[in-house]
Amino acid sequence: MPGEPGLCGVCGRELASRQTGRPARFCSRACRQKAYRDRASGRDSGAAVAAITGPDGLLAREDSAPNAAEKAVPHLSESELLAWRGLLEVHARLLPTLDDELSSVTGLSLSEFDVLYQLWIRPGGRMRMKRLAAALLITPGGATRIVKRLENDKLVRRLSRAGEQAVEAELTAPGRERLAVAMDIHFAGVRQLLQRPLRRGDGDARGDLAPARSRAFVTNNMEETVKFYNGLLGFPVVVTLQLPNPDPFPGAVPGNLGGSRHYFFRISEQDTVAFFEFADVEVPADNSLLGAGNHLAITVPSEGELQKAKKLLEENDIKIKSDLDHGFCHSIYFEDPVNKIALEFATWQHPCDTAQPFLQDPNPVPAALAAIGADTYAEHQLHFEPDGHGGAGERD
Repeated sequence: MPGEPGLCGVCGRELASRQTGRPARFCSRACRQKAYRDRASGRDSGAAVAAITGPDGLLAREDSAPNAAEKAVPHLSESELLAWRGLLEVHARLLPTLDDELSSVTGLSLSEFDVLYQLWIRPGGRMRMKRLAAALLITPGGATRIVKRLENDKLVRRLSRAGEQAVEAELTAPGRERLAVAMDIHFAGVRQLLQRPLRRGDGDARGDLAPARSRAFVTNNMEETVKFYNGLLGFPVVVTLQLPNPDPFPGAVPGNLGGSRHYFFRISEQDTVAFFEFADVEVPADNSLLGAGNHLAITVPSEGELQKAKKLLEENDIKIKSDLDHGFCHSIYFEDPVNKIALEFATWQHPCDTAQPFLQDPNPVPAALAAIGADTYAEHQLHFEPDGHGGAGERD
């Protein structure tokens, strides 16, 4: 249990013993920083928080007056100080999030990923250890310890030459394979974190699943739907998408959704409502039907968390009906086995707001073009063929 002697105060993992210094409280930097974040937001991480904030903790001497005025810093202006604090806060909050995501999916820490990446970008996939340490911004001893761990996993090998003290680190074939997966996960996470506002609590495990951000329905008339939701209710059109063909949701609803329109309206800061247009006009849109039309969409914060969710579902014999990259979000579709409710887990890859809409439909309905504006549509229009895997062809 977290907080017990010899166990991490946050995750409960067994702690490595120390020969000198104080006993360790946390198993990693990510857990240590999570304990600090929890304390700052008023949450309790068990003994970890108590160890920090208790009578003998690290913050025991902190001024407890909540409204005490801070002293001015003579060395920096107020704007410079705020900028510096912001940089430190972004670093402290985002790095643990990226580290947790990367390690949970690939088993690599950020520091191990950085070693593999630095080797990968160099000609021949090798570097001298001294130069590698400099590129990593750590001591040569620190670089050696990381490389040893990677060498034990056969992801890196060290090379030495007779008569020379210099030792090189070289990326192995298994290392390249592991790095390819890790880069997809890591840089997708970086992109998403850069595109969304920093919120207190980022990186908290309890934030893995967010409330529903989208409800999707079907319509036989996208033009009139836009007129109602945008023209009358005033909800901005933030996504215009043409679905892949053939139908990416075969059998989910009567009729054919292949090549049809899929539009999103922003109804609040966090929520959207979406519509699929039935191309087959002989089949009336019926929103009592489950499947591609009427389903509950739940946001997950990153590509790494989406892959974890997919693995969990598959391990519990929940069939993934579709795995689609729409370009603005990556989604997996499945069904509640008890109540037969169609569900979607999605990670958003694009802001999809009025400032940065996702506009791909090559032939938008007139009402949408009028609502968005022809110039704005032309400025933001994305020219690619939908294929369910992010789109074929380069985007303008």
